Amino acid sequence: MNWILVILVIFVIKAEAQETPIYLFGGGSRDQVALVDYVKHHPESRILVIAWSTQEPDATFDAISKDLYSALASQVFQAVHVTDSKSKKLFLKQLGEATHVFFSGGDQNRALDIIDRFNLRRILQFAYDSRIVFAGTSAGTALMSEISMTGKADLEIIGKGNTEVRAGLGLTAFLVDQHFLVRDRYNRLASLLLDYPAMTALGVDENSSVRIWQKKLRTYGPTVLTYMRIEKGSIKRREISTGIEIPVNLNCQVYFN
Repeated sequence: MNWILVILVIFVIKAEAQETPIYLFGGGSRDQVALVDYVKHHPESRILVIAWSTQEPDATFDAISKDLYSALASQVFQAVHVTDSKSKKLFLKQLGEATHVFFSGGDQNRALDIIDRFNLRRILQFAYDSRIVFAGTSAGTALMSEISMTGKADLEIIGKGNTEVRAGLGLTAFLVDQHFLVRDRYNRLASLLLDYPAMTALGVDENSSVRIWQKKLRTYGPTVLTYMRIEKGSIKRREISTGIEIPVNLNCQVYFN
């Protein structure tokens, strides 16, 4: 295979990867409509639940699997906790058999520590590029962005450098925060936006969720999705009602009517 063909193959793979949906749940209860939409992307869904963020992985897996089975998942299985080369090899086997991946809540730093220690970021990105449908809830949502908040921030003020971050999984170019309205996290996300003014931020509320797919945002749940950008030097905030789709461009800007 010559280099031109290699480049063309890579281009096609990346272009197709943009067609893979990602679901971001804001924590709390998981919207049934969103779960059904997530599951049905494959007729024989095999969902790998990664509960590395929580200190109670078995109980967390049981709760998530119950929800996924109620959304008509075919098979739900728990990812092995990666601690060494042997367990990493088993995890890679599990990942290779999955059609979906679901990251649990807890503390995103626990999961990201494992991802960093065992060099799993590129592997998980490749899995997404290969059309495995990813989702996360709470901490599992926080780690999906290129830039993940660690959880350390002063919620009382808005200012540059106020929100501590680390490298996230890199599956979405949006800055994301969860439990957004319930826990009054506007200041935290706004501060992060000041540090990365060219980016766009999404605040996903508790019990609500958003799907990013085919250059559109689709909202679910009882409350609104908060959309934030810096325009002409100031933070602009819009609220997107639940149950609708709204188009976005390659720079993650929403087309409002």
